[in-house]
Amino acid sequence: MESPTENYWSAQVKHFFRHACALGVRLLVGAAVIGAPIAMALSRRGLATVPSVLGVSVVISLLFTGLLVLLGAPSPSARFVQMAPEFVGIHLVLSLGFCIGAGLQWRIRQRV
Repeated sequence: MESPTENYWSAQVKHFFRHACALGVRLLVGAAVIGAPIAMALSRRGLATVPSVLGVSVVISLLFTGLLVLLGAPSPSARFVQMAPEFVGIHLVLSLGFCIGAGLQWRIRQRV
């Protein structure tokens, strides 16, 4: 991103907010289209706990990373092994926030 020296910081702030808004929209759509239905399906089976949702999150991250590598995004030379830890880590943090926000239990309650 090229910008004159006197406008450098304003260009950086504008660039940051543009990408933050785009990422925020993608996060909300992903949580609504993928995350919430998975959490509801697990809830119907009595398995909606934080560890189970995080486990499904890892699987989704690995599938998405594999799809990106097959499609050649972000670059044709991208390797699955290089991208997977970053994608899985970021997705785990976001999924944990989703679980806490949804008020999911950490363990399945035992019926007595």
